[in-house]
Amino acid sequence: MNARTLILLTTLAFSTPALAAESGAQPLNPHLKHHAWQLGTWMAKGGNGNHWVISFATALDGNAILLDGRQIDPRGATVGSVHAVRSYDPARKALVTQFKAADTEPAWHNVGTIKPGVTSFRRTTVDEEGQIQTHLTVDKEIDAETYHNFGVTVDAGGNATSRDPWEHRRVTRIVRAIDHVRGNAEAYVLNLAANPY
Repeated sequence: MNARTLILLTTLAFSTPALAAESGAQPLNPHLKHHAWQLGTWMAKGGNGNHWVISFATALDGNAILLDGRQIDPRGATVGSVHAVRSYDPARKALVTQFKAADTEPAWHNVGTIKPGVTSFRRTTVDEEGQIQTHLTVDKEIDAETYHNFGVTVDAGGNATSRDPWEHRRVTRIVRAIDHVRGNAEAYVLNLAANPY
């Protein structure tokens, strides 16, 4: 493991809450059940060279999924974060994810669906010139340790732009190991307990 990876994983451990369970503590309700494959903590490298770390965890007796995301630059500094709650909205008959980013940014939401191995969500924004833009995000499960995130934006003129897919790799077990060592560091340093790592 090189120094850059070690710095990134250490930053990840100290900035990602303990809600990143491999599988949720509560069973998911029927509207969220196909999201179970994505529970845990994932990391991807974005097009700007920064890493994106996102955790999905169950909440509210399986009626919601909490999302906690952080963008980490190559030095290990958190340069952006987002927090969200995903749940079923019976009035819309759809899943809604309510987001909150930095304190200076307004909250926003997207609407979507979850099918086995695929989540797709859409949101609409208004750009600086007052033109409507539609954003589509799709997460597609590749295998138990990998998913790809695709993003497409369509502007008011119907022009679509997309970015290269981001490959997310599961890092839940690494985060757990770091949390375990961090929680027991004093005992390990003082040799009061054998360090299993």
